[in-house]
Amino acid sequence: MCSGFSLRNLGASLTLSYLPSGIALAATYRFGRRVWPAVFLAGLAIDLWIPQPLPACIGVGIGLASGAWLSAWLLERSGFDPNFARAKDVPLFILAVAVGMTLSPIFSLPGYYLGA
Repeated sequence: MCSGFSLRNLGASLTLSYLPSGIALAATYRFGRRVWPAVFLAGLAIDLWIPQPLPACIGVGIGLASGAWLSAWLLERSGFDPNFARAKDVPLFILAVAVGMTLSPIFSLPGYYLGA
């Protein structure tokens, strides 16, 4: 039995980790990084609903909250314009989200490993 989410067509051993969702990033960017507890609880609740082992749920919650937090922080620090009015805003957005998304598997995959 494989842990996490898998793509059956590509083999049962390919695990897909959660990426910081667009809603989590949008809420974190719009309302400030202080909403990380709500993002953490949302990630935790989603995985508990699936159902997944508790360590995996906690790892996903931490990964989602930290990824959204880091992405929002990078966007704020880079001078990003949320209206995408400048040509540099698109690559800034892509880079900030890509860097932030690395935290999600860093925290969620050990949770899946411990929960297996």
